Amino acid sequence: MGQIQAMMSDTALRGKVYWLLMTARIHLLSPDIRKPVRVGDLIIPALDPQGEDKRSFLRWMIEPIGLDARSEEQMEALESATGGYFAAAYASLRSELIATNRRGQLNLEGVMEIMRDHIPPAIGKTRSYQTLRALLNCTRSSLLPDPNFDEQDREAWRKELRQLESEGVS
Repeated sequence: MGQIQAMMSDTALRGKVYWLLMTARIHLLSPDIRKPVRVGDLIIPALDPQGEDKRSFLRWMIEPIGLDARSEEQMEALESATGGYFAAAYASLRSELIATNRRGQLNLEGVMEIMRDHIPPAIGKTRSYQTLRALLNCTRSSLLPDPNFDEQDREAWRKELRQLESEGVS
């Protein structure tokens, strides 16, 4: 990380290089990296899909196997079966659906059977921790799930974060 910081400080690169860093552990980056003028100008939280975003992931997941994404019944079944999924889990499942559907015979029940066999990793508390860190470090209220948050919301996030840390989650 020291080499990246040195390059970020290099005046010959200033205005010529745009830095994009991705991490699920922003709190482990040095404050120098996160400060304005470095990558700290825009810290975007990449949150787990919910609502219409989740439906978009589901449509993307089933599109290659020809399942009808317009069917509300099918979408509701898939939505309830993917509770706690994060973006990589949809990608993993999509790959398996494509591989399993070589003969084009996969219907909703077949998809549900594969999904029942798919056990997402037990990282729920870690994902919560990472999400809270992303929310607290976000630099634009317009990028938050609710842009009308206030200091009480931020304090609630900090409190939940401290609770998770007291349980050994990091």
